[in-house]
Amino acid sequence: MTDAPSFNLKEDGSLWFQFDGLVAGAYQLKDSHKPYLHPVYTPKGFKLSLDRPHDHPHHKALMFALRTDTHNYWEEYPVNEGDIVGRQCPQGEPELVAEGNTLICRHTLVWKGEGEADAQMVEERTISCTYDDSAKVFEWKWKSCLTPKVDLQLDMSPYIPEPEEGTRVNYDGLGIRLRREFGCTGGNQVTVDGEVLPLAEASGKLAKSVTYQGSIDEIWPVPKCTITFSSPEPMGVFVIDFPFAYLSFGPTVLEKPLWKADEEKVIEYSIQVADVPATD
Repeated sequence: MTDAPSFNLKEDGSLWFQFDGLVAGAYQLKDSHKPYLHPVYTPKGFKLSLDRPHDHPHHKALMFALRTDTHNYWEEYPVNEGDIVGRQCPQGEPELVAEGNTLICRHTLVWKGEGEADAQMVEERTISCTYDDSAKVFEWKWKSCLTPKVDLQLDMSPYIPEPEEGTRVNYDGLGIRLRREFGCTGGNQVTVDGEVLPLAEASGKLAKSVTYQGSIDEIWPVPKCTITFSSPEPMGVFVIDFPFAYLSFGPTVLEKPLWKADEEKVIEYSIQVADVPATD
């Protein structure tokens, strides 16, 4: 690499991460409900994320959101009667730092309901990205330090009913809506903690790492790309490829924990985005 990594903050609030002519993606700072990453590119320039699709406009590409028993920070509309729509509200200007080959964005977010003055949570969020030129991988880091201001009973989506058998698998946490052809077309692959699994078996696993591999249309030979979520602490896996491709990894995928007021919760993710080397 010859040019130093750099940010490009545009008037629309999109913060672009750039590495010697390669664009890793952008962090959308000014979204009305929750800042998120989009687009998310591979080093070869393939866009993996899908932003605000017509079928689920609250799917904001690569995002982090939860729901409590009173506030919904995920869907952006009331699902149950009495639901309060939640917002992650940025406070002040972000701190932007370049350290060697890593670009770092830090900012504060207040989680609260629409029209409410009091915060449910205060978050110190750090988003960083590094380009590993030898491995040809963009590695994002997402760190959320969340301090509840009241006791919070985290909840699961009512769209995920209790099954007659097995475990209820929720989708809140860190999630990405993947490009269209990663769903419904077959040929996808999911790897959980190093083991390739059928999607139905992968969803509901407690793991430290999950990788989704899909194929890019309209190019021959067909390129394949991967995105990997990992965490130092085991997280629940939610993954589907029908009726669309979605991957999430979070603390409420398999349970509904109670977070006590003033007890900080630190949630850390690594997100690796790569192109699969071509084979003969």
